[in-house]
Amino acid sequence: MVDAIVDNPPKRAESQYLYENTSSPLLSHFIPTSESGGQRDRFGNRIITSQKMAYKDREGNETRAGLLVSIEGERFIKENKGILDDIDRGLRELKFGAEGSPEKLDLGNGRVLEFLGVGGQSNIFILEINSKKFLVKKRSSREGFIRPEQPYVNEMLQTQSLATDLKQEFEGLGVELPTFLFASGQIAVREFVEGEMPRLREYEKLGQTLEPTVSDYIEKQKNENNMLWNNVNLDMFVYLPGRKLYDLNNDNWIKKQDGKLVSIDPFAYDSRKLQKTNAVA
Repeated sequence: MVDAIVDNPPKRAESQYLYENTSSPLLSHFIPTSESGGQRDRFGNRIITSQKMAYKDREGNETRAGLLVSIEGERFIKENKGILDDIDRGLRELKFGAEGSPEKLDLGNGRVLEFLGVGGQSNIFILEINSKKFLVKKRSSREGFIRPEQPYVNEMLQTQSLATDLKQEFEGLGVELPTFLFASGQIAVREFVEGEMPRLREYEKLGQTLEPTVSDYIEKQKNENNMLWNNVNLDMFVYLPGRKLYDLNNDNWIKKQDGKLVSIDPFAYDSRKLQKTNAVA
């Protein structure tokens, strides 16, 4: 069942962050449209909401657990019966750093989950289904310390916002953003982008043309008090004093075989201001 991944805490991969509360508010950033009868947002997403489980969002606000599913994600789930249970089982059994834990797990039915590495806030995996690959991110945990990180469901909505609202600008520059299948506060699955790092010359030219447009868009969202963008900064480009605009390590971009450039990790969440506020409180 689609809702099982958010509503069965005794055996779910993200259960350590969930607790029971039947009166917690729904996901604030999911805004259904009247045209969809209140079932979908402007991107075509629908949300599967837990009837009883909740978690704390990045600002410490209580939120009903839920799974945001894109149109592509619905198709993916229908075409791959039992895939949510398989992903959950794989994430529970592939325990990075644990003695005797495998780094690759055969899930059956042509499905393999492999541990790829650790990011800033995520354990990262590759899900392969009959040679087709998908990226899986699971929130990492540190004993006794949980940072107010960027929830994956927010990252999904931010990515869709840029791809939709700046579609013309992106297409004109040959730029794409990855397609999310589904996300919750602690788990996300999106397309895996194959390719290589772009050359610095290509990247610098792109920064000069695209960076002001995207930065202005994010700043406008903040000025309009769109809380989805609270403390979110652009991570596509990095400035260094006295140098041209370029990505510090170039890890946030992939150049596909067709020449399109994909920003695979466009955002950075700055929790320093929040941490300072909490410390004062």
